Amino acid sequence: MNAIALEMIVIGLLIIANGVFAMSEIAVVSARKLRLQRHAA
Repeated sequence: MNAIALEMIVIGLLIIANGVFAMSEIAVVSARKLRLQRHAA
């Protein structure tokens, strides 16, 4: 296996992991916003 192919696989996995972390952060922020709105109502 080429070193370039291995680097491309690692970069792809890091991009996927970054997407997962970004989605989880958005989910946490939106859940917190909904909880704050419930307490305010």
